[in-house]
Amino acid sequence: MQSIQTIVYLLLFSVLSLQAQKNQNLDSLMPKPIQWSPATIKVYFLNDLFNKEQNRNPEKAKGIALTMLSISEDADYPYGTALSNHNLGNYFYDRNKKDSAYSFYNKALIKYQQIEDIEGQSAMIHNLAILEGMEGNDQKALGMLDEEIGLLLGEKSVDSLRLARAYSLKGDTYLGKGDYNIALMETLKALRIYERMKDPIGKADSQNTLSSIEYALKNYQKSINYASEALSIYSIEKDILYETEALLYIGSSYYELNAFDKALEYLQKCLQLSKEIKSPSMEAFAYRDIGKVFIKQGKITEGMQQLRQSLQILESLNRPLDVSETLIDLGIVQVDLNQLMEGLGYFNQAISIAKTTGAKELLQTCYQQRAKVYEKLGDKKQAFADYKLYVAYKDSIFNLQTAKQLQELRTIHETDTKEGEIVLLKQNARVSNLRLLLLGAALLLSLIGFYALRQRVQRQKLEKEKLDAELDFKKKELTTHAMHLAKKNEVLENVKQKAKALKTTDSNLGYQQLIKTINFDQQDDKNWSNFIQYFEQVHTDFSSNAKRKYPDVTKNELRLMALLKMNLSSKEIATILNISPDGVKKARQRLRKKMALTPEDSLEAVVIAI
Repeated sequence: MQSIQTIVYLLLFSVLSLQAQKNQNLDSLMPKPIQWSPATIKVYFLNDLFNKEQNRNPEKAKGIALTMLSISEDADYPYGTALSNHNLGNYFYDRNKKDSAYSFYNKALIKYQQIEDIEGQSAMIHNLAILEGMEGNDQKALGMLDEEIGLLLGEKSVDSLRLARAYSLKGDTYLGKGDYNIALMETLKALRIYERMKDPIGKADSQNTLSSIEYALKNYQKSINYASEALSIYSIEKDILYETEALLYIGSSYYELNAFDKALEYLQKCLQLSKEIKSPSMEAFAYRDIGKVFIKQGKITEGMQQLRQSLQILESLNRPLDVSETLIDLGIVQVDLNQLMEGLGYFNQAISIAKTTGAKELLQTCYQQRAKVYEKLGDKKQAFADYKLYVAYKDSIFNLQTAKQLQELRTIHETDTKEGEIVLLKQNARVSNLRLLLLGAALLLSLIGFYALRQRVQRQKLEKEKLDAELDFKKKELTTHAMHLAKKNEVLENVKQKAKALKTTDSNLGYQQLIKTINFDQQDDKNWSNFIQYFEQVHTDFSSNAKRKYPDVTKNELRLMALLKMNLSSKEIATILNISPDGVKKARQRLRKKMALTPEDSLEAVVIAI
């Protein structure tokens, strides 16, 4: 059976682009000219025209945005320049050209910052966070969302809907990472704002996220309840894009409850709507789950056909995570049919893809399933090797306390909901005799006890939120310091190269003094000591644990392990350590040898698990 976390991640990934499209309406800002002039009036009307043409005639809309940009730059109208780049970013995002969208959104952000436009800054930071999330850069996306939230909270008049939207995307991102505790907290923050603002779509979106959290916890009936509430709102609001997502959650939950007829009803409706709105990703997920239902019903041929249809669409969309998951489904079916070599081929393909994406949850499932195949083939050695890899990945991602913490937070939310009912009951109580007085006294004592318990739970919640906030801050400090080290060494190296180039025009003595100064600065351990201090605050006892487990590692190898723990790229590590990329590769090989890792072992997975 496939990983629950993987299912939720894939469902989240499949609708992230839909979330971004829905946000475009909020990010379509109206011009705010500093003073009326022919140029600003033109920008005002061109922006309105762009919004009308954006969906029905995209190329015409692009031309309008470029005209806006030209007029704004000629008239030195910074808000118009920001808005034009903003619109161009939206155009390229809709064309799935993320690099171009990122570039224009950044240009717009800089202009919004120059004119201190909080609304524009919030929109651009949010859109950039969406793009980072779609590229799998979750930590960078979360940092941007924290920046957006801080920006909004710092204003006297908070834009509550933008704040709710930021909390909602944070919840979605943490959900995709498998951090269900934080995902629930952030989503509930968004839900409360949407309920207070009487925003039905926002409320439905939050309920959809809660549905996916319950699905991850295997609380399938609760997942159905949340998704059904969201579905009713989407149907009324005619929000077909998200209606397909709710239908998919409901159908998938009924599948897990073995209610295959009900699952098929919702999944086929999801497939129909996905085709109508031309959403290939949702269409692929519907095909996949319909295929699994058919297989459970004994319709093997039809089921395999649906799974292969899903795989074909996903491969055309270049969605490696989704392709890997569907290959696993196909492999499981082949093994169940005792077609072991065919199943082994599917699992090998899935592992190859999952390794390139670093999807640990998928690798865990792949190695578990492949170990079973090797065992059936009589290859005990390979079966045991795969089982060890399965256990290693499982130990690094599975947290037994997650469900317990989530249940505690849910209890707090339900307690808050019931509080109003208890107060109303207290106001309506009428005691006219001794028996009722005694009953009222007993009720009062119960209320006091309940209030005391609630206060205790609230205190625990506030303490946890404070600790989470401190940890987030320390993580941002650590990342900032790491990037400072990288930038410092990069700048110094560039200066050194320029100094060498100027050697022919300067005195040799001055040149040597400059190089000596730069080399001393590059080798200065003070900045690294500060980095280690921040690192140990976030990852307590990491160095001592690593040294105890691998006593032969050197000081430089501990530095490499710390940077691997932060999930930095080889290029970033090379810059921070002031060595070449080949040097990083050799250092990794020496470290793997000292840690006695096999070729199948992932260095990153082992270091992260320390």
